[in-house]
Amino acid sequence: MSANATLTVIAPSSLVTRDEVRDWLIGKLPDELSASSIEVNLEQVEVPTPSVIDEFVKEILTERHAPKLIFTNANDRAMTLIERSIQTRNVKKLVSASTRPKSRFRFW
Repeated sequence: MSANATLTVIAPSSLVTRDEVRDWLIGKLPDELSASSIEVNLEQVEVPTPSVIDEFVKEILTERHAPKLIFTNANDRAMTLIERSIQTRNVKKLVSASTRPKSRFRFW
């Protein structure tokens, strides 16, 4: 794998505990990520829990040593939880996050 490669994973909506995140990542990403930035697409995650978001941060940055973690398609709740986790773990410079596009359709 080349240096600074970005690996993308799409988080399923079924992840609700730390253990589920850890088990799911085992099959998706290598144990050592020091040469890869990781993008976690949260498009399918509607109601993230604090432990799920924090486990992504911990497992990818602390345990697997990725130089960068990028969350994409996060909803407002996920953005709040990402900010809380990166402050708690003091990894703000290693994490970026973007929100999902707003729908152009209105339902009323």
